[in-house]
Amino acid sequence: MTIYAHLDPTDPDTPAVLDNILTPVLVEQIKTWCQTAGTKVTIKPVIDLTSDPTTTAYRPTDAIREQVTLRDRTCVFPDCGRRKVDLDHIDPFDLGGPTSAHNLAMLCRRHHRAKTHGRWSYRMLQPGLYEWTSPTGATYLVDRRRRP
Repeated sequence: MTIYAHLDPTDPDTPAVLDNILTPVLVEQIKTWCQTAGTKVTIKPVIDLTSDPTTTAYRPTDAIREQVTLRDRTCVFPDCGRRKVDLDHIDPFDLGGPTSAHNLAMLCRRHHRAKTHGRWSYRMLQPGLYEWTSPTGATYLVDRRRRP
């Protein structure tokens, strides 16, 4: 079990929000899970979703993949919520686009192809906020930023 929980350290009675299922949960429930016999719990360091880790390789590192997945959660195409996705270089790697968290986004295969071959384009305005442009010039905002 890997838990990505956002807790308020000043108020332990406030429910945490679990990133992987976006469900509120009380600290007591997390303690119960951790104390259940046979449960393997993985504790990971806090990830700053606004940081921009990078690699010189085409394929992202596991850390970059994890960060982009936690930030975007699903395909970032307008009105899509698919979870089976590719990580797409917003600025193509072969044209100098870096393999970094700020140049990668989650796209399902259908929308990855629409971007690559269908004249759709997009840009990241800030981590988790995307502006898409359709072939007709219409623009759409997709906001995956966390709410406080």
